Amino acid sequence: MLLVLARPLQSNAILLIGSPGTGDLFSGDSVTLGNVFTVGTKPLTVTALGLFDSGTPGFSQSHSVGLWTTSGTLLARADFLPGLNGFTDNGFQYLGLASPLILLAGTSYILGASYPSGTTDLCYANDTIQYESWAATVTYINSRYTASGAGFTFPRYTVGGLSYVGANLEYTVPDQPDTFVLLLGSGLVCGLVSSLKGGKLVGGRLHRAS
Repeated sequence: MLLVLARPLQSNAILLIGSPGTGDLFSGDSVTLGNVFTVGTKPLTVTALGLFDSGTPGFSQSHSVGLWTTSGTLLARADFLPGLNGFTDNGFQYLGLASPLILLAGTSYILGASYPSGTTDLCYANDTIQYESWAATVTYINSRYTASGAGFTFPRYTVGGLSYVGANLEYTVPDQPDTFVLLLGSGLVCGLVSSLKGGKLVGGRLHRAS
């Protein structure tokens, strides 16, 4: 599990949920609420976990945000204290991960946040996905919740037709390294090796050793 540190928002960062929506504000009774999403065709590097700040700036109670595999393994956790934490962006407070976390392409994950009993820090319960905006590099699947009184734990129960927008994360899309294609069986490889004997490639040109 990764710990978190406060740090500024990265200039190339993407937010998983761009805007929280306009549904009903909701908190539950000592529960964890969240969403399932699937990563697209490229892996993502998670750099921070966030939580929606529904009222005046600063949380009234402590909350935890977790990122799990769909089988329940906790990959990262951020603990938010009352008041202001880390850095803010578009209505969310964020805490940066001490080490980046890679999310695999085509894999689903669960992101959720805890809401203690009687909290005045609320999330949006949106009855249609159109009420919030998700990043284009992921696909929203469904929402998850725990039984009342469970506190911060893996949200195993599924709810349809409703999304809980409280937990969020910041990520980047890693640059793909350049690749080289070798055409075997055409003589190109052997010819290239032969041409390189006694020389070296510099900036794409062959330089002979003197």
